[in-house]
Amino acid sequence: MTKRHRTFLLIHSFSEQILHWEALFTGLEGECTVLPQSIEEGISACRRQLPDAIILSFELPEPTDLASITALKTEFGAACPPIVVVADYGNEKIVVQAIKNGATDFLNQPTPHELQTALENAIEETAQQNFAQTAETDLYRTIVEAQTDLICRFLPNGQITFVNQACCRCFDLSSAALVGRHFFSLLTADQALMNQRLEALSCLTPAQPLVDYEYAVLTPDGQQWQHWVYRGTFDGNGQLAVVQAVGRDITPRKQAEAVLQKSQELLELAATAVDCLIYDWDFPTQTVERSRGLTQLLGYTPEEVGNSLQWWNEQIHPEDLLVMQNEATANLATGDRYFYEYRVRHKNGHYLWVQDQGVLVRDGAGQLIRIVGSTTDIDDRKRAEEALRQSETRFRRLAESNLWGHVLAF
Repeated sequence: MTKRHRTFLLIHSFSEQILHWEALFTGLEGECTVLPQSIEEGISACRRQLPDAIILSFELPEPTDLASITALKTEFGAACPPIVVVADYGNEKIVVQAIKNGATDFLNQPTPHELQTALENAIEETAQQNFAQTAETDLYRTIVEAQTDLICRFLPNGQITFVNQACCRCFDLSSAALVGRHFFSLLTADQALMNQRLEALSCLTPAQPLVDYEYAVLTPDGQQWQHWVYRGTFDGNGQLAVVQAVGRDITPRKQAEAVLQKSQELLELAATAVDCLIYDWDFPTQTVERSRGLTQLLGYTPEEVGNSLQWWNEQIHPEDLLVMQNEATANLATGDRYFYEYRVRHKNGHYLWVQDQGVLVRDGAGQLIRIVGSTTDIDDRKRAEEALRQSETRFRRLAESNLWGHVLAF
């Protein structure tokens, strides 16, 4: 079978040894275009016609010389031909750096046969990689297009390079109309805000390639809230090369949060109006959400005490705790309402009487899932009741004393 005619581009660094290189290539099967080292000329030549492989030759390569590999890779991306570096000498550090920058192979003083073999292997390896990447890209694109999430890719300057169909549907624009636009122009018409949001992505690093934000976005269907996750991809020098953005409509969640916030505000207002603590006890997790009434009742803020149930039990007067626990055990088993009076410790150390009442919520199987209740300060009432009891006791004793006086007098 006849071998395919190969084309090579040689970019060399020393013209005084051009005869040496011509001799080296005499045995190569293929056409070689020779250029003095000028990466700009090499790029221009590749733009006119991509060779099958590029050969970079150096006498004693320095790390700065290897920047030409990065320049070629950046310019042509996945279409870049394989790059083989040939040198009179190259230490291990230089070889590693060349491969890291994107070279397919590195040869020290090769023979024509060794160079031919390396070039053929590089071309074959690149062809296999491109085939695999094409298949993988097609599969990836199929998966991406099937997603309901909005998926975009854009350059560090914000220019869109890819959008999926979900993104096109969301903004009612074709892929052709979206590619090339500034990504953040989809999310806001405010130029200053566009720049601010793009600048916010400067936090992306190879160590921390992910960041997410939420925006209110005006779409053709009206305003919606969107959550966007950004993942940065970086080149060999750690510079941001491309950003992949995945967006999702979170309007229902935001609306639910707004309703919940309003409910919580109403709950706080109600608690303030009735001058009590309102709490919501999640029984499966044993956590409790408490209203701001806690501060007026015991002097603590909800943030100070957290959502632990145990904290409240620790504030109950030791003489009342056991009685409370026994009554609660019976109630939790079968009850639907409860009513207790007991003493709890204030932040400043004294105890006060409270009235605790609420309802027990059960699921369809009768399992307790939630307890909602209120705790009211009844200390003044208890003190008044105690004062009345003591007063009645004194009057009773006085009456009994007077009665005995009459009896003795008789």
